[in-house]
Amino acid sequence: MLRRLKAAAWRVESQHQNSFVLLRARTRVGVCLQWADRHVAYLPISGDAAAAERAGSAEACVMTTGRFSVAARALAEEQNVLALHCSQMDLLPPRDRSMVVPRSVRGNGLRCAA
Repeated sequence: MLRRLKAAAWRVESQHQNSFVLLRARTRVGVCLQWADRHVAYLPISGDAAAAERAGSAEACVMTTGRFSVAARALAEEQNVLALHCSQMDLLPPRDRSMVVPRSVRGNGLRCAA
């Protein structure tokens, strides 16, 4: 995942374990990379939100090779953290906000974009 981020012009400013502060186009983003073969719980979400705030990041993101639990998705929405699968790297900021796919309403049978 980190190689793909670097190939997409992201530069690593700092690293602490699996959390990174990335820079691109004068935007600083805190990213936590989680390699998982099962659901990712809410702990990486809260940890990344705090780390991004300490680093002065514009946004925080947790990216995984697995899936997020329902509790993790709810916490991500509450703390304004992007919860992305590694295939959704193009959704990292800076991005054109008008191009973001709106999230579906729970219970209507549509899948969430992020």
